[in-house]
Amino acid sequence: MKLEQSRVCTVQLDSLRDAVQLEDYLSKPVRVLRGLLDPQRLKRAGSETFTYGSRPLTIAGFIIQPKVAIQTRFKDGELQIEHRSKGLPGLGDTYRNFSFGLEARLKAESKGLSAKALVWIEFPGVLDAVVRPAAQLTFRQILDRLENRFQERLPLKAEAWLRRAG
Repeated sequence: MKLEQSRVCTVQLDSLRDAVQLEDYLSKPVRVLRGLLDPQRLKRAGSETFTYGSRPLTIAGFIIQPKVAIQTRFKDGELQIEHRSKGLPGLGDTYRNFSFGLEARLKAESKGLSAKALVWIEFPGVLDAVVRPAAQLTFRQILDRLENRFQERLPLKAEAWLRRAG
């Protein structure tokens, strides 16, 4: 069974002269990731790959603190950020058959940035009654946190970069 939630949001940037200028900012994913995530927990693993030790999450009564691999790609003016994982280490064999993912797309617009984020989980359908409520709450927490960072922290980083580049 697969459950998913998505969210779309936009943010206006006062220092923006044109979308091409903002595409330059998006073309270096580390700039954006440092605006969305805690830079102290973010490590470069390759030219477009990063690892991130997330804050603790509570899922189905368990507290986990996953270390995730993030794949990025900038193409056609859009930054794509993806994370996919299999299982939940340390929670036993039942969770071995779970798959998780997060996908985000950020695009330069004439007055700022637009973003779409999608989080999902695949799991054995027999566990639906237990997993669904926990997953929906966790999805909401993840999307709320990302939206807050997109609306509050990322604009500060982008505005500072735009002023320096301007």
